[in-house]
Amino acid sequence: MNRAAVLPICTLLLAAAGCSVPKPPPELIAAQRRVALFERERELRLPPHLVVEARRNLDEAEAARKRGDIEMATHYAILARIRADTAQVFAETARIEEEIKRHTLRLNKASLTVNEATLELERIEREIAQVEKILAARARAAASEALGKAREALYSAEGAAAPRHVPESYERARKNLSEAEIAFEQGAFDRARILAENVRQDAIEAMNRALDIVAREVQAKKTNARQTILDRLAHLPVGEVTLTERGIEISLPATALFAPDSDELLPTSAALLDPIASICIDFPEAPLLVEGYHTEADGFEENFLISGKRARRVKRYFVEEHHIAGDRITADGFGESGGKSRILLILIVPEA
Repeated sequence: MNRAAVLPICTLLLAAAGCSVPKPPPELIAAQRRVALFERERELRLPPHLVVEARRNLDEAEAARKRGDIEMATHYAILARIRADTAQVFAETARIEEEIKRHTLRLNKASLTVNEATLELERIEREIAQVEKILAARARAAASEALGKAREALYSAEGAAAPRHVPESYERARKNLSEAEIAFEQGAFDRARILAENVRQDAIEAMNRALDIVAREVQAKKTNARQTILDRLAHLPVGEVTLTERGIEISLPATALFAPDSDELLPTSAALLDPIASICIDFPEAPLLVEGYHTEADGFEENFLISGKRARRVKRYFVEEHHIAGDRITADGFGESGGKSRILLILIVPEA
C-alpha cells in the first residue's frame, strides 16, 4: 500500500479514536433508575417475566447507545421503563389485593366477634327479662299479701268499733287502702305494698286506740253496774253483801229462808229473794251461783243433802216465780261450812 493511501485511513482511524461514545438519552437514564429500584423493592412481588423483559430492554438500549444509535436506545429505554412501571403496578395491585384480603379477614373476624357479642347480649337480655319477670311476680305476691293483711287489720279495726271511736284514723286507713288497690291494679306493686303496709299500721293503731276506749267504757259500765247492784242490795232487810274476786256475794241466813232442817221456803223469803231476782232480770247476762251450806243436822251426809236441796229450791224459785233462764243459774250444796247455815248467792257482774 502506498503512503498516499494509508494516510487518509489513519486519519479516519485517529478521528474515530478521538470521538467519544454518545451520552445516554434522558429516557435511558430514567429507565436505568427505575429498574435499579427493583433491587431495593424486593418486598414487592414483581412479575418475573416483566422484570426479565425490562432488564433485556435496558441492555438493548445500552447496546444501541454504545453503537451510537440514540433513537433505538431511546426506544428500548422507553420499553424498559414501561415494563418496569407495569411490573410495579402489578406488584402494587397484588399488595393492595393482599391488604384487602387481610382487612376482609379481619372484618370477618370482627363481624364474627360482633355476632357472638350480639348473641351474648341477647342471652343476657333474656336473662334480665326473666329476672325482671321473677321480681315482678315476687313484687306482685308481696303486694297481694300486704293488701290481705291490710284488709284483715281494717276489718279488725271495724270490729273494735274504730269507725265510732277513732273515725279520723279509720277513714285515713280506708283511703290509703283504696289507693293501694288502685296501684295494684295498675301494676305499681311496690307502691301498692308500701301503701298497704301503712294501712295495716294505721288500722292496728286505730284498733288499739278503739280497744282502749272500749275497755275504759266497759270498765266504767262494769263499775257502774257493780255500784248499782250494791246500792240496790243495800236495802235487803237481812244478810251480808260483799264484793269479792268471784263477784258480788250475798250471804242470806238459812233461818230467814227455810223452816228448820227443811228445803221449804218461808213466806218471808220473798222479801229477800225478790230484790235479787229483780237485779238478775235487769242484768240478763249476769250468771248466778247459788251455794247451800247447812250445819244443824246430825252428820255430814244429812247436812250435805239438806244444803243441796235448799240451793236447788232457791234456783227453782227464781225460774218459776221470775222466769229467769235456768241455764244462768248454777245451784249446789256443800254441806257444813264451819259456820251458820246459810244460802250464798254469787252474782257475777257482766263485762258490759
